[in-house]
Amino acid sequence: MSLLQSVIEQSLLFFPLICAIYLSYVVMKITDLSVDSTMVLGSAITAKLLLNGFDPIITIVVVMFSGFIAGVCVGFIQYKNSINDIIAGLLMSFILYSINLNIMGKPHLIIMHTDNLIKLVGNSRLILLIISSISIALFCLFMMNSKFGLKLRGFGENKNLMRKLGFNPELYRFLGLGISGCIAAVCGSITSQIYGYTDINMGMGMAITTIGALVIGMHLISKIKFFSVKLSEHNTAIELFGCFLGIFCYFGISNSLILFEINPINFKLIFALIIICSLKLTKKSGIAN
Repeated sequence: MSLLQSVIEQSLLFFPLICAIYLSYVVMKITDLSVDSTMVLGSAITAKLLLNGFDPIITIVVVMFSGFIAGVCVGFIQYKNSINDIIAGLLMSFILYSINLNIMGKPHLIIMHTDNLIKLVGNSRLILLIISSISIALFCLFMMNSKFGLKLRGFGENKNLMRKLGFNPELYRFLGLGISGCIAAVCGSITSQIYGYTDINMGMGMAITTIGALVIGMHLISKIKFFSVKLSEHNTAIELFGCFLGIFCYFGISNSLILFEINPINFKLIFALIIICSLKLTKKSGIAN
């Protein structure tokens, strides 16, 4: 597999997760770190159902519902900002760790030989990744250009104004985080089917990684005049392109470091430094929280 093909496949695989982070971090202005464990929740449920002979379509529906419930629970913990959003996400991660382990029964499950979504699309991992990424991108694009999407942005920009206009901001907190959790769980489900296994720690650090990739992507497109103008207008298509660009850059950097024989234990250190620089540069633009 060529370097470019590997980077594209990895980017498509985790594009749904960065879309989930986009909804919470960029649109709703909430730093939700629970997506680490929500991703594993989707993976754990997928493994358990497929190993018990469930249809992959039914499995993905159950995964979506479970991810939505997990996101709503994060919203209840945060309710009326009674608990800081970062702490709420960490608390939910603790809760989901135990739930995921109970679902799986053990820390690691192999699902390589089960009937899954890959077989439904002709045993092509790339086709599955393209279909899932395009579907989620179109869903986000449609949702964010609807009245509901505008209200989600309103929640992020000014909750008090929403309340004065007669809307309940907490309802949009629950729904927004629920949808974000749903997408994160789908990412976990697809990841387990692509790799052929589920592990209790497979989502560790992915929230910070995707937030960093998101910030980098937004920073890069903000430097192009055309994209910068569109960003100021809250153009969802451009923002989603920034999401993909960010995750593509992350995996491009990671794979390039491997080519240069950099010790993998230093990858997170190098990427963390890149994220810090990007956060510093985007502070004035309002991209970073």
